[in-house]
Amino acid sequence: MDRERISRQKMSRDGDWMCAACQHLNFKKRDACQRCSCPKYATPADVAMYGLNKTEVLAGDWYCSGMNCGSHNYASRTSCYRCGALKSDYYGIEQE
Repeated sequence: MDRERISRQKMSRDGDWMCAACQHLNFKKRDACQRCSCPKYATPADVAMYGLNKTEVLAGDWYCSGMNCGSHNYASRTSCYRCGALKSDYYGIEQE
């Protein structure tokens, strides 16, 4: 496992939840995401609405090439938020 995933597992406690719209890890006590305000028990329509606010691709952001994932990742991530694949693709070429 990579360091980010291990760190996230250590940080999460029973009942903590991941936002369906922006994948931010939230404490159990929160009823809405700390980052994007999407409700804890969001409907698919809610997720689509809150997720639209995060579609802007900024310099350094990258798309995961691992296992046909294709997820948009922020530049600060060293591994994919969805599948955990490293930022470098399987051919050893750095994605930017």
